[in-house]
Amino acid sequence: MTIEIGKRLEKERIRLKMTQDRFTHFVGVKLRTYAKYVKGETEITAEGLDNLAGIGADVLYIVTGKHSVISEEEEALLAAYRQLNLTERLKVLNMANEMSIPENNLRVRGNVGQYVEGNMHAPFTMNVSHAEKKSKD
Repeated sequence: MTIEIGKRLEKERIRLKMTQDRFTHFVGVKLRTYAKYVKGETEITAEGLDNLAGIGADVLYIVTGKHSVISEEEEALLAAYRQLNLTERLKVLNMANEMSIPENNLRVRGNVGQYVEGNMHAPFTMNVSHAEKKSKD
């Protein structure tokens, strides 16, 4: 591990506003080992980098010096998402999937098992009520 990777590791810790104790807890090493990482004397493991990715560290930056391409708005959204529990995360993902349906795509859902999905190519009317139409005799 080079000294540059160690310096970037320390910069990421500072960016994440974590103490060395808390940071080493997530990496899964003792403070002494972390100090060796920073000095470039020991290499961080893939497992340690994976753990850091889970708390929002930019692992690409740590390893290569190139930042992941993500806007501040996306970073804020991701940080908020990571604070959610599993149920809340699933709700957010469902909402995002619903919002990403193209505008010309029709999706109708009902309480009685109706489910229609497909592209709209022309104006049309759909009657999904249970009432039968009366004929005009």
